[in-house]
Amino acid sequence: AGVAELAAASAGDMRQAIDLALNRAKVFRVDPLSESIAVVTRGLECNRKENPNLLGGVMEQSLRLASAAMAADRLEDSLNAAETATDAAKAVTVAARPPKKAIKDPSLVEFALTTTKQSESLKRTIRRRIKARDEMIQAKKKLDSAPDDPAANAVVGGYECFVLGEWERGLPRLVKSAAKEFTGIAADEIRISAAEEPAAKDL
Repeated sequence: AGVAELAAASAGDMRQAIDLALNRAKVFRVDPLSESIAVVTRGLECNRKENPNLLGGVMEQSLRLASAAMAADRLEDSLNAAETATDAAKAVTVAARPPKKAIKDPSLVEFALTTTKQSESLKRTIRRRIKARDEMIQAKKKLDSAPDDPAANAVVGGYECFVLGEWERGLPRLVKSAAKEFTGIAADEIRISAAEEPAAKDL
């Protein structure tokens, strides 16, 4: 992260910090998501002890980035962002307790409690996704040596269809799978797509 976005993050202006990080990513052709997560992490580090009243933006943007990373199947990045949200929320709730009572805005404490629930739920989902992804990776290795293996096709095809939304890749695997509730449906979908494709070209 650059000096300008780190300064904005230190001041608690996370939206400006992320906008600057995205501009930097375009100019220097670096990963915008990684830059943005680095910025919110910096915002937490700077304000956790010095001024927890500025952590509202860290919580908000960390949750948003965690969701964006999960949608992109970047699960470790998603987990890191969700952890930042949890840590920021904890810093706020701790600072609000006696004898500190350092939080001036009661709504910030309420937001911290809500963020804790959301981030913990999100982390559980991410960890399940990581487990499913790792199982899919192992199943893919199995398909390298046994491409018609029903169980491996079920795992890989299910992940591609229902997690990634890559139906064209996943449906042929589900046809080969041991999951009988999916094989017929998958085969029907492939036949429908094959029938529709020439008609679409005619248009």
